[in-house]
Amino acid sequence: MARLPNVRTLQVMALELSTSVSRVRAILKRHPEIRPAARAGRALVYDRAALAALRMILKSGALGCSAPEMTNTSAPAARPASPSTPPAAEGEARR
Repeated sequence: MARLPNVRTLQVMALELSTSVSRVRAILKRHPEIRPAARAGRALVYDRAALAALRMILKSGALGCSAPEMTNTSAPAARPASPSTPPAAEGEARR
């Protein structure tokens, strides 16, 4: 008996990689070397090699364009508190 190929849709791959479908779609768009294994109706399905390639790209952080802006983990800079009255200029006497 012939063994059926183990293929996955975009949604299943996103679930397995714990990421969004839009991110998987963007990676596949930027990496044309990752090709679908077949079609299931209108859906494209991918094999284990494609899943491994996506996992490697996600782990390496090589997403192509705006990954650093999307993964900014630094805390926002604290703004100095604005005083309710403007400070006196140097040399002026305070009353």
